[in-house]
Amino acid sequence: MSEKRPRLDSLSSLRFFAAVGIFFFHAFAMKSFGWAPQWAQHLAELGYIGVSFFLVLSGFVLVYGFSGRQVEKWSFWRSRLARVYPAYLFSLLFVGTFFFYAIFKMDIPELAWFKAHPLATVLLCLTLMQAWVPQAALGWNAPGWALSVFWFYYLIFPSFLRWAERRKTQVLWTVASVAWVAAIGLSIAYVIIKPDHVQYANPYHINLFWLNALKFNPAVRLPEFLLGVALGFQVIRSERWKQYGAQMVLGGVALLAVLVAVRPIVPYPVMHTGLAAPAFLLLIWGVAAKPKLTAFLETKPFVILGDVSLSFYLLHSNILGMMVYGGGGTPRVSPFITFFALFVSIVASIVVYMVIEIHARRWLEGKPRTQAGAVAA
Repeated sequence: MSEKRPRLDSLSSLRFFAAVGIFFFHAFAMKSFGWAPQWAQHLAELGYIGVSFFLVLSGFVLVYGFSGRQVEKWSFWRSRLARVYPAYLFSLLFVGTFFFYAIFKMDIPELAWFKAHPLATVLLCLTLMQAWVPQAALGWNAPGWALSVFWFYYLIFPSFLRWAERRKTQVLWTVASVAWVAAIGLSIAYVIIKPDHVQYANPYHINLFWLNALKFNPAVRLPEFLLGVALGFQVIRSERWKQYGAQMVLGGVALLAVLVAVRPIVPYPVMHTGLAAPAFLLLIWGVAAKPKLTAFLETKPFVILGDVSLSFYLLHSNILGMMVYGGGGTPRVSPFITFFALFVSIVASIVVYMVIEIHARRWLEGKPRTQAGAVAA
């Protein structure tokens, strides 16, 4: 058995901030953020990179929580299913009526594939396989594509962990770095080759086959997870980095600021496909050292928000959409609408967490949460 590692509540809190970034991206994409100053709109336009943070963090916390332990595949998979599926299933039920009404009763070109393949849509989404099919990735509840990616990583993790534990940390860093460079290379190749025959791909292109494959396919997004895995082993195998926690946090923030600055000249597919992963790597690494700079993240309110971040991520875009477009086809542009939608999303996620997630997780796991469960993504 591994030694008991300290809880990393501050990293849980960070998940909420990443989810809020995605919230403001969706507000921007829904054209309801026009009231905000230009600098805020530039930040919101990059909010989608928050998913990259989730991917890196997932690799890190799984290693941090399970390395050195005997990981039995079925028990691990059951615990992971208990962690993510109850909130995910609720989100499908929550948005189901609107989604299926839209594909069958409304003439929306972006939903044509789902209208032609309703059974495939249902089966893929219920089994968390939608991210493997480019046209289906955003089906039913669009944010669910990220859970489809996570589920693939959960499936391979027990076997991969045994392989990784026998490798030097430098080897893991090399594998992850090469894979990350390859993924960025794929995104650059997409921009050059233009396989979808679109001059400038952007976030509003949601049904382009090759762009969706690049953005959502679990294999393409694997390098971000691998970077988190390498970081996890770095943290548990050496403590020399702990004195540099604050510097690494500031370095990660600085890299994110650079990404915001170069946003106009970096093609969207390149930015989307893990370009921000090194910045998030530094941020996670630094926060794991628990510097005074990030002590506020360990306070109870932020930890609670981190705990409910999964439900928030799964519910927010639909709540936001209902409030922005509830009056018709024209978006309502108002700071009140935006922040009220944010408030409702937070309250709804707390309710879902307390009423559904906690009880369903305990029932599915059949035992109390372990130390690893307290830090796992």
